Amino acid sequence: MSVRPRPRFAWSAARSLGAVPAPVFALIYLGVLLAFAVVYHMFVPRGFYHPTAHLEPSLQAEATAILREIRAEMVGAIADGTDSARVELGSWRLDTSSITLSTLQPDSLGFSFRLGAFAKKPIPRGEAVGVIDAYVRVSLEAISDRFRQLGRREWLYLPIEEVSLDSAFRQDLTEGAVARRLFPERRSDSSWSLDESAGTLKVDMDLAGFLRCTHALRRRLAALVEGMRGFPSRVPGAFWRMLYVSASVMTSTTFGDVVPVTTAARGLVTLQAVLSVIIVGLFINSIAHYIRRTD
Repeated sequence: MSVRPRPRFAWSAARSLGAVPAPVFALIYLGVLLAFAVVYHMFVPRGFYHPTAHLEPSLQAEATAILREIRAEMVGAIADGTDSARVELGSWRLDTSSITLSTLQPDSLGFSFRLGAFAKKPIPRGEAVGVIDAYVRVSLEAISDRFRQLGRREWLYLPIEEVSLDSAFRQDLTEGAVARRLFPERRSDSSWSLDESAGTLKVDMDLAGFLRCTHALRRRLAALVEGMRGFPSRVPGAFWRMLYVSASVMTSTTFGDVVPVTTAARGLVTLQAVLSVIIVGLFINSIAHYIRRTD
């Protein structure tokens, strides 16, 4: 029975590569892992969908920090208009120091959050104390149109789309009154309107409330909302997410929590997966040749 000869080129290549120490291939493996993490981070940051990004502690911490800034701007805007730490809401009196914001979530045109505050109302035998619990929706889409119309200014104003009050206060207050008092408009041209035929924005002008913010805060808000929707490329920790993606591809241990969604991202992932198989094969080949030489 004749033995089929091995191809000379493949055999000589295997022997030559087998002479390379195995640690060299281990370093190449780590180098490829880091290189692809950099490529993903710099060239295709929006090429991956992160369905569990909203659960990450880094995004939750960023949301908490942004809510603190929103509260500071909100209280500052109220103080500019009233010169007081108290706000009159119908028969209720609200102290701005009791305002708390929580549960920032992405919305169809922007974001939403919950607003809580203590309010007092005089009654025949003293004061009644109530807790205002409101759901507030704010638009991010309108800011670019409004910014172009008004020109470059120090402050940006995000339209309040909706304020939903707790039922206990609806008999004394209206959503519009809350929006106008807690989110006052400081512009002289408050009668501005947008082209609604485009279908990009629909603001209830009866509310006439606007959230004041800086340019930097608006950019952070847009990045956070984008991140909570599954594309956290502009939220702190973006490189470490891409390093995790690269390590998952190299080790073939993906869990489905990051998915390539663009052609470029899928092509790079495929290339990295093929390279990882080749490098692992060369690593094993080097170990096999070392064992053969020592026997």
